[in-house]
Order: sequence, then structure tokens, then C-alpha cells
Amino acid sequence: MEVFKMGRSKDLPDGTQQWVDDESNDRFERMTQMTTHSLQSDDAAPVSAEDAFIAVMGRDRPGRVRCAGKAETLRTWYRRGEGSSSAGGCHTQVQQLQQQLQDQNKKMEEMSAERSRDRQELEHIRTQMLEMQALMKKLVAQSSHMSSPASGSDESIDDYDDDDDD
Repeated sequence: MEVFKMGRSKDLPDGTQQWVDDESNDRFERMTQMTTHSLQSDDAAPVSAEDAFIAVMGRDRPGRVRCAGKAETLRTWYRRGEGSSSAGGCHTQVQQLQQQLQDQNKKMEEMSAERSRDRQELEHIRTQMLEMQALMKKLVAQSSHMSSPASGSDESIDDYDDDDDD
């Protein structure tokens, strides 16, 4: 009875209760009357809250949602809106999350492969730069040997140029 009351009414700030509809209010009043001992005959056994609930609302029916109306089944009740908590909805969410995880893993593998290619390319560029540095050092060394005055003065070079003009 209390669960029924919590689901079908709310307490207002002024201390009164507001029911979602008149039928719910009437049903709760009937349940309350059945459980009140003063209304029962002296020789009758007191009616429990559960028995009063069953007398007014009927027995549980498999596949139905209690206190949600005659047309509500587990499927219609739990498939409303987003955030479905039905088994099918959870299964779909799990599949979507698994797909997202696979996509992320694939992206990470691609990024890792790209990073590896970038490292190889940088290593190749580094090797080329070291080779170029070695060549530059050789050229500097050779040019310093050629410009040394061991073979003569600058005038002899100028004379050599003059010979070409003849």
C-alpha cells in the first residue's frame, strides 16, 4: 500500500496529499478502510495491507508492471525514452560501447603506426644530416689545404690565369 501511495501521490508543502488521479485516491481509501479494524466486524480477522492491496488491485500478473495501468507490460514500461534499463536496451548499449572501443583501438593502432613511420623518417633525416656534416668537414679541410701557400704565392695563380688567355 505504501509503495502504491508513493507512486501515485505526492506530499504538498501545506501537509496535504495530491493524487495523480481520483481513481488512485479511491483505491487507496478502499485499501485503508479494509485494514482499519474499527470498520471490521468483531469476529472477522484483521485484513493485512497486502491482502487489502490484492483485493483492490488484483493479483500480480506475469509480465505486467504493478500500479502502472492495465496496458503496461515490462517491455512498454522499460522501453520508454532514453536510458532504457531493459535487457534489450542494455545489450544494445553494450554493443555500441564495444564498437566504440574497437574503433578507438583501431585509431590508436593507426596512430602508433604513423608515429613509428615518423620516427623512422626522423632517423633517416638525422643520418642524412650527419653524412652532410661529415662531407662539409671534408670540404672545409680540403679547401684549407688548397688555400695554403705551400704551392706558391697568389701571383703565380694569377700568372696561370694569364696563360689561359693566350
